[in-house]
Amino acid sequence: MWEYYKDKTILLAGGIEFIGTALLCRILREASPKQIYVLCRRGTQGAHEKWKSLLSEQSAATLLESKKITVINGDISIPKMGLWFDTLEELEQSVNIVIHATSSIDLLGDLGEMSRSVIAPTLELASLALNFQNLERFVYVSTAYCNAHLWTETDATDVPVKEEIYHLENEVELGSQALAAWSEIQETGTSSEYTSHDFPWAYAYAHHLTERLVTDLFASHDAFEKLLIIRPSMIGPAIEYPHPGFSSSSTPLTALAASILLYPGRHMRIAGRAKNPWTETTLDEVPVDVVVDRLLMHLVYGTTGCVHAVSGERGRLPFKTWWASLMAVRRLPWKLKPVWIPLDWHSSGPHPAAGIFKVLGTSFEFAENQTLDLLERIGEKESLGLRLFTPDFESYDFQGRRDGIRQIAIARAKKMKWPRSLIKLLIPGKKVEHISSVQQSSNIDQQESRMDEIAAAPMMSKEALDQHSGMIHSGSAQGPQDDGAPHDSDDELMVYETPRDYATWARQERDRLITEGADPDSVILQSELRHHIRRREGESIDDFTQRYAETMMAMIGRGVSILNDQCTADVVASGFTTADGRFFDLGPGSGATKGEFREFNRWFSETSEAGQTQEVPEKWLKFEK
Repeated sequence: MWEYYKDKTILLAGGIEFIGTALLCRILREASPKQIYVLCRRGTQGAHEKWKSLLSEQSAATLLESKKITVINGDISIPKMGLWFDTLEELEQSVNIVIHATSSIDLLGDLGEMSRSVIAPTLELASLALNFQNLERFVYVSTAYCNAHLWTETDATDVPVKEEIYHLENEVELGSQALAAWSEIQETGTSSEYTSHDFPWAYAYAHHLTERLVTDLFASHDAFEKLLIIRPSMIGPAIEYPHPGFSSSSTPLTALAASILLYPGRHMRIAGRAKNPWTETTLDEVPVDVVVDRLLMHLVYGTTGCVHAVSGERGRLPFKTWWASLMAVRRLPWKLKPVWIPLDWHSSGPHPAAGIFKVLGTSFEFAENQTLDLLERIGEKESLGLRLFTPDFESYDFQGRRDGIRQIAIARAKKMKWPRSLIKLLIPGKKVEHISSVQQSSNIDQQESRMDEIAAAPMMSKEALDQHSGMIHSGSAQGPQDDGAPHDSDDELMVYETPRDYATWARQERDRLITEGADPDSVILQSELRHHIRRREGESIDDFTQRYAETMMAMIGRGVSILNDQCTADVVASGFTTADGRFFDLGPGSGATKGEFREFNRWFSETSEAGQTQEVPEKWLKFEK
């Protein structure tokens, strides 16, 4: 297979990103291309900085010292990539293969933003590539979740997705409407087909539309046989190449894990409809080297159309396995339990992390026919040495990505002005001296602005943390009244509450507690904590960090309330799903009083400790949905 790449000239857009870097390492290790042009907005210096941040020293040196790599200062988001005429002419005359792997994962951007970061750049690069005199292949890296809207168009708990383009509106009868939708987006910032189909993110629809636009473009030039669309699922750390565990801290499940590990509550609401969500809900995370090898293999053997680069039915993770692996590295002493609720994935009901990673409560069976059929055609000998499938999910654990999780957590702690010792306490791992700007992709920076809400208030009394998750302890200092069950009246109906600013609440709460007789030394603001735990003369930073964390937890253990005055609270569950799939709604509009909510919450938590809910008392049956 690798002989195909001998003396080929490759143009790689995204060669400094996660997939692109893995592609470069793999090609240079196994093949002898004539030249690889790597597009980078910051030129050679930017590329070198990024490779050094992503790779081990040895792997980075392979790229930095290679004479087969030429970094081009270019940007596919502007006409003709902003290249000089001579450079563009050289590409037009020499390039055989174009690989477009630049699109970042932005789950919060609107369609206008996605049109500028996904659709327009892809069309620009594709249009230029069609003018290349020796073009053999054009590869567009899309996403398997471009068809996630299929989840809302069926009642199935496991939704099959084929390796084909799913047409919208009346395309089957009228022909492709992609160009019309693209024109509408350019004029208005949205399209009628987008608003009439329930995509989880604008990001998913942008790739769906881009696939159709690029397919139409190549077909109109009689070049469809040159087009290959690769659809990865959620990309994760490498199994083997460039080295075991190779990863970016921005991989979806790593970012999600960091948010959950920092979340201090006891319940996490997830939108889903499975009757047995522990086993029927799945996550499809695919190692980056599986994505790379599938791409390179299908490119060589002339596969056209769409190819899923996924773990698929055999390698995807049951939610139960993923959750157990995550909880194994969670350091908070109380359990965090998922609560599945039958809500729309755009509703405000799910936990903010699940509100961003909307497919967390779903299950997709991504077809792999293209890969299986190709392997049958070429034979086992031709595929030797290729990493084409994900290992059995039983080998999955979070130990290998602790540093990535910790990097995200430290970056968030810096934003939220939390002490670094807190991160060391909650997420142990290797010491991280700093977070370089090139280590954090722009999509994570954007998502963290909302993810800051997810971690909510990790530095409170244990009782306040329990309240924050819906667990009420009598006589404790109350958190802000946004947990769905404030302590003003047991007879009042449940109502929607607006999350309050902790800075205001914390000071008012401290004043109230002291006025009622609390020892002033037992009520501390988070922002004041450093005054209570000072660094000793001659004490190393590691020793101080350890002592800081241990002292803080000891203070909480003896009843000191550390009131969070630096962030905004999350809203916790008002609905509950039992182990056997029954759902009880005691939220606003259900008719439940605040007293009933607290009583049910205590009963539910106590009976769930054993892993299954016992017989439901008759008084709660009226809240079953």
